Amino acid sequence: MARGSPHRFRSRLAHGFRGDPPPQYAAGATNINEPEETKASSPLSPTFETLGVAADFVGALARDDITEPFPIQALTIPDALAGRDLCGKAKTGSGKTLAFGLPLLERIGRAEPKAPRALVLTPTRELANQVKNVLAPLGKVRGIRVSAVYGGASMDRQIAALQQLAQQPGVGP
Repeated sequence: MARGSPHRFRSRLAHGFRGDPPPQYAAGATNINEPEETKASSPLSPTFETLGVAADFVGALARDDITEPFPIQALTIPDALAGRDLCGKAKTGSGKTLAFGLPLLERIGRAEPKAPRALVLTPTRELANQVKNVLAPLGKVRGIRVSAVYGGASMDRQIAALQQLAQQPGVGP
């Protein structure tokens, strides 16, 4: 496979990226010469901690029974935390919101009054609300407020909600 091939990530995912056992260990086979690895200790199964996610976010995720990253998260979180640009494509329900949302919340810090720190654009109102509903509880861990603004709803109500957020020192939409 050529370097930079678009199939590079698909290949990593298709060949046991999540920690699938090698064929010699399938169906309960064991090797007495090697210690048995647990899912969390396997180098093929990253955790949110090993991806660089802060302990307060890891704890908040664990309270919601989210303890193991999905492939899109494992592939993107370290680069996003390092400030690199990225583009991820994955199926619905694959964890994209946390893949970009955790690094976003980690890196933005607290906002100054009337100065939002981040803007996430989505193609639909439903997706805007989904992003808000996923990221708002995590943002609360650090005192960061998340709001959704979209067309087809009362602009006055949305503006008032943003102004209320912006008037609180150290808190931003």
